[in-house]
Amino acid sequence: MRPTSISTNDFFGSRLTAARHFTAFAQRHTTVPAQLADADLVAAVNPLTYLLKKQSQVAPHWRIRHGAADRDTSFAIPIILATKLRNQGYDVDCAMPWTTPHSGDYDLPELFDWMDQLCQ
Repeated sequence: MRPTSISTNDFFGSRLTAARHFTAFAQRHTTVPAQLADADLVAAVNPLTYLLKKQSQVAPHWRIRHGAADRDTSFAIPIILATKLRNQGYDVDCAMPWTTPHSGDYDLPELFDWMDQLCQ
């Protein structure tokens, strides 16, 4: 039976396998035996994969939000993405809403205002 909460490892599961590791490091150091996720699948969900490919068409404007109370994902993840985008010349609006967890509401009215400003 699958757990009631979804973990990142579940994301890489299949209809036959509930969860798979997404790094070789995790696979080597696991206390719970599991398969290793397909490298192409892992790469497909990593935005840096596409930023590094010359044939990719990258959106010119990015709005990245990561809750400051997120206990599930490292702050490094959005910072690395925002930094890479800025270094490549893209417009990036990156913020970490205070006391907002992983599942937080990232100010939807402000998001729509931001999109409206881009479209004017």
